Amino acid sequence: MGQPPYPGQAYPGQPYPGQPYPQRFPGQQPHGAPQPYSYPGAYGYPGAYGYAGYPPLEPLPPGAIDPALLGNQGMRLLARVLDAFFLMLSIMIVAIPVAIWAESTNSNEVETASAWIAGSWAVLVFLLYEPLTTALLGWTPGKRVCNLRVAQLEDGGKLGMGRSWGRFGVSLGMNLAGSLCMVGMLDSLWCCWDKPNRQCLHDKAVRSVVVKINV
Repeated sequence: MGQPPYPGQAYPGQPYPGQPYPQRFPGQQPHGAPQPYSYPGAYGYPGAYGYAGYPPLEPLPPGAIDPALLGNQGMRLLARVLDAFFLMLSIMIVAIPVAIWAESTNSNEVETASAWIAGSWAVLVFLLYEPLTTALLGWTPGKRVCNLRVAQLEDGGKLGMGRSWGRFGVSLGMNLAGSLCMVGMLDSLWCCWDKPNRQCLHDKAVRSVVVKINV
C-alpha cells in the first residue's frame, strides 16, 4: 500500500493547501465548489495541478482555458484541408451528374439549366456547410476527423445558430477582403500567436474557441 503524504503535501491529483482548482472554461465553477448550473456540452475538470513532491503550477490567467483542451494549430489546419475536400466532394455529387445529363441532351436550353442547377447547388453547399454543421453538431466533418469542436468561450457549450453564422460571416468577409490585402490570411494565422486561447479573429468576434472533443 502507498504511504500517505507527509504533512503539508497533497495527495496525487490534488492541489496543495490554499491553491485554487483551475477552471477549464471561465464560466465554470472550480472543482469541488457548489455547481449552480450544469452546462450541456461542457467538459469536466482538469486533473492534477501540483503533485506531491513537485511545486504547484501557476494558476490560469483570468478568461483562460485549460491548455490541455485547446486544439492544436496543426490539427486545425488539417481540419480546414479536410473540410475543403468534403465541401468539394459535396458539390461534385450533384454537379457531375447534372453535367453528364446536359452533355447527353445536346441542347442549349438544358445546358443553361444545368449550369444554373450546378451553380446554385455549389453556392448553397458553400454557405450552409460550415455554419449549419457547427451549430447543430458543434463541429464540421473535418474537425470531427481531427477530434476538434467549436465551443462557446464562456462555458464550452455549442455556439448555436446565430453565433455559428456570425463566425462564418466574419471569416468569409475577411477572406473576401483578402483578395485585396492580407486580412484573410491574417485571420487564419492569428491562432498561431494568440494567447491564452489560440483564437482566430473570427473566434474573437463571436467569443468562440476551438477545443478537443475528448480530453
